[in-house]
Amino acid sequence: MFDKIQMATIYHFQPWTSKTAKSLKASLLWPTVLIDRLRKQELITNLVIYPYASRYFRHNTFYAPKKSIHKAIAIREIEHQSGLIDVLMAFIYSYPDYDVSVRYQPRLKAGGMIYRPDALVKMTDRNLKGYHFLIEFERTRGEEAIYREKLLKNEAMSSFKALGLSPHTKILYIYAYERFNVFWRPIQYGDQLIADVIKIQNKKFHNLIRKAKDLPDHKYRFLPYHQFTHLAEPVWITPKGRKVSLLS
Repeated sequence: MFDKIQMATIYHFQPWTSKTAKSLKASLLWPTVLIDRLRKQELITNLVIYPYASRYFRHNTFYAPKKSIHKAIAIREIEHQSGLIDVLMAFIYSYPDYDVSVRYQPRLKAGGMIYRPDALVKMTDRNLKGYHFLIEFERTRGEEAIYREKLLKNEAMSSFKALGLSPHTKILYIYAYERFNVFWRPIQYGDQLIADVIKIQNKKFHNLIRKAKDLPDHKYRFLPYHQFTHLAEPVWITPKGRKVSLLS
């Protein structure tokens, strides 16, 4: 997993390794054991948080392979990176029959334009059929800003083929309301406080869909962040408001 995802915290493994646990505390036991084993075998090490961190917790302590180029992470990047890794790990766990590869912030260039999404996910099935997904994780921009600063620029960029991608590539927008705590785990989503924030997030998410309604339906897929563990299901929304699966 670390070879593919490059970095992760104990919290990132929680949704996938402790599905029968009844509490957050119980659900973190097995991921903690797994990380401790890898550390004792000197296969992974924790990243330094800079410019400083008063304390390292299980939710903000990132680990990476010892040979990784990643040695530190900026404190201002932790929340965005954490949410993004949730999504990327969901691809790997949700599609076990596919070979999944991840590139962070690839530099895609065509003509005079350079496009750097948060990540590029490539999936290949057993018949060597490939799928390309450009990942955009949004948690600080409002709906209007996402539309004007990101989606309209997506429309102005070169064709996928010119960027060296499959013409069937999809641009995936995963939306998180800025007050949604990315360290909350799915096992907590039923708590009243979190459920109330999810209601607000859903409302804002549908506002975003309304703004994107005139974009090409085949090109974009949207997902509210709290549904990341379901991304292999038909929960993605197209600009026209249809619910579809990624591979449909």
